[in-house]
Amino acid sequence: MILQQNSELPVVGLAAPNQTVDLTLERFPAPGHLAPRLSRQFGVIHRDSQVTDERGHFRFLLPPQKGGFERYLLTISTAERRKGTVPEPYVRAPGMPKPLPDMKVFDNILFGEVWISAGQDNMAMPLAFADKGDYRSVLDQNDTIRFFLQAEEGLESGQPYSFQPLEQASGARWTRQGQILDLRRVSAVAAHFALRLQERLAVPIGIVSTESSGSLLHSWIDRRRLYAMPDAVTHLKKIKMYRTEADWETTGPKARFQPFVFFNHKIAPLTGLVCRGVLWYQGESDVAFPDYYASAFPALLKSWSRVFKAAEGGKLNLIYCQLAPYFYQTLKPAALSRFNLMLAALRKTLPWPSALVSLYDISPEYHNLPDSWRHPLHPQAKAPVGQRMAELSLGLCYGQNSPATSPYLLQARVVGNKFMLNFETGQQNLTIRKGEKLLKGFSLAGADGIFRPAQARILFGVQVMVWHDDISQPCNCAYAAYDLNLDSNLVTENDLPVQPFSTNARLPLNQVWAPLLTLDTLQIWAFTGNEDRPLPDQAGFQELLYAPPTSGCRYQIDHEHFRDEVATLRIDYRSDSMRFPLLQVNKLKSLQPPLDMTIYQWLTVYVFNPDDRQKTLSLSPELPETVIEAKLNWQKLSLPVPGDLTTAQGFPQLVVRDNLRTGTLLISQIQLWRKDPGVEAGG
Repeated sequence: MILQQNSELPVVGLAAPNQTVDLTLERFPAPGHLAPRLSRQFGVIHRDSQVTDERGHFRFLLPPQKGGFERYLLTISTAERRKGTVPEPYVRAPGMPKPLPDMKVFDNILFGEVWISAGQDNMAMPLAFADKGDYRSVLDQNDTIRFFLQAEEGLESGQPYSFQPLEQASGARWTRQGQILDLRRVSAVAAHFALRLQERLAVPIGIVSTESSGSLLHSWIDRRRLYAMPDAVTHLKKIKMYRTEADWETTGPKARFQPFVFFNHKIAPLTGLVCRGVLWYQGESDVAFPDYYASAFPALLKSWSRVFKAAEGGKLNLIYCQLAPYFYQTLKPAALSRFNLMLAALRKTLPWPSALVSLYDISPEYHNLPDSWRHPLHPQAKAPVGQRMAELSLGLCYGQNSPATSPYLLQARVVGNKFMLNFETGQQNLTIRKGEKLLKGFSLAGADGIFRPAQARILFGVQVMVWHDDISQPCNCAYAAYDLNLDSNLVTENDLPVQPFSTNARLPLNQVWAPLLTLDTLQIWAFTGNEDRPLPDQAGFQELLYAPPTSGCRYQIDHEHFRDEVATLRIDYRSDSMRFPLLQVNKLKSLQPPLDMTIYQWLTVYVFNPDDRQKTLSLSPELPETVIEAKLNWQKLSLPVPGDLTTAQGFPQLVVRDNLRTGTLLISQIQLWRKDPGVEAGG
């Protein structure tokens, strides 16, 4: 096992009443090291003895030990053992749930940093499946990172769920080097956290795993505190999960979803455990109820404060994750955005020092997972999650020069027609995600409350300026505050993404159109099909644009012809007719809600005409055409949007007329306007 360094540690147990119990702690050199002659650092370093009370209970306190790779041996025995009796003391410690013989020896103990890993599916995903299992062999050879495992459901076969908190953890054991079956099933997020933290601190790392797939928030809070909250009781009754002892389900398909069930089985048995803090990644099962979650989650932390003891007499720490991008098709639009914004706002109100991890830039790919895990809710990339948790822990808990949370908006003010934004970045400069040139993810709304993707620029590495040429008096600024926000790319130098925000809590529901407006990508993460609940293989990177077979269009991002440092979309076409759709949006299920074109009067687009002959552009075959002049420079075209325009997926087509039926056009920066933007031409 691995115990928390620099902290007094309780050792409690049960023997016969009024019996003497002896405790001995011995230290041995780390493997491969020899103890100096006559060294007092090794051998027996602590002894204690006490008499059990009338019920047979005893409680020792181990003195604080500095973390390192020396091995320790703990021996507990009764004095009567020397007289030939066998009183059988019982030590309640993680991994030792059964009655003990008259002497118990805990060998190969290490002192280091201990963390609790908790949550649901994305925290529970096994190391063997995530990130192609790259770190299995590393952990297999590392005996100084260990995991305390329990039965995932909190009980062993045939065991009923208890209405009362338990004292013993089911299936409890510590992993050890070479136990490949156990190491394959440990939490991938927690494993990568432990690997990165050990790399930075050079001490043993212990992870106490409590996570369980599909679990709900109410399952992790103790009964007294949960039922003391009127909002929680109302919520439980609304979802038909309120339970008394009379209607408690000990078995059955719904038993694991009951209130306080995992607190009783997986948290309560750890009472008295000393640790540094908790790694929390949960919320997918509660995403529809952000207000309830905001009130109940602090209660969970207070509930756990009565179970776990903070290292070195300080405070317990929390490192928790926002949810990864996903299209919750059965919920209202922006359900995920609201939940993630709630998690961000919650951080400053929590009773523990807390760090929030933003995840919207993590790859959403999941198709290489085995069938039991292959679902868009479970991104395969878990190494970045654990590594970010470790980096934030260094600033939050260990006083190192590292951010104490993901960067967040500190101040927003309006200057003229622009928003000026300041961020708390942990002394890191702001930058754009590697490999990209255009800052994306920002949107502005004026007095009408309608958001439009906005232009943004980083100033001096510490500020961001946001504006939209069609909004003279901006009232709200939002960043990454939409469900499928993979295009958002504002990060710090150490690649921590800035937390999503909205300056007045309103959300840009139509931000899914940003990739089309910037025209710097040909794919978008989306769902296909018409099912209410998409099948696992109905999500992925889909083609953003649809080319009708008759148009012969071929799309590619042109990295040679830039406009304002932004790559452009090159369209080569060969058609049977002189007038045909040049650009239209693919019909993808998750591009909802449709863009409301009735609020716009104009669409502008920059075009480059390398064929040096006159063409025309319009928004549909029935609408008037705008001339593309025969000249070799960028031209800004303004196209009127009629109020009765019918569109596919809410976005109009771009229809080209070319009398020669074959040619090339470069297109850049589509914008939507509520007023006449004027017509410009020029390079």
